[in-house]
Amino acid sequence: MYRNFVQHYLNQLSPKKLSDLSKQYEIPISIRQAEQILQFIKEKRIDPFNKKDRLQTIRFIEDNIGAHEARSFESLILQLAKQYNLEHLL
Repeated sequence: MYRNFVQHYLNQLSPKKLSDLSKQYEIPISIRQAEQILQFIKEKRIDPFNKKDRLQTIRFIEDNIGAHEARSFESLILQLAKQYNLEHLL
């Protein structure tokens, strides 16, 4: 159930909303960078609960946005999973 919800949310997420969320979590990215990330996620059909897909996304962010943002993104995913008791899905 949670997996489906998160997948649906990611597929509906707009670049503006992702950019806004990134600022909220202190990993600011531009709308253009958000567009790049979302395009990558949709084209590759990334499953955020799949370790291989997460690492692929982190590498994409590192190569296209920056190493700091990639590390921050990785930490945030783990933090949110723990906060919402979803660690077992990672």
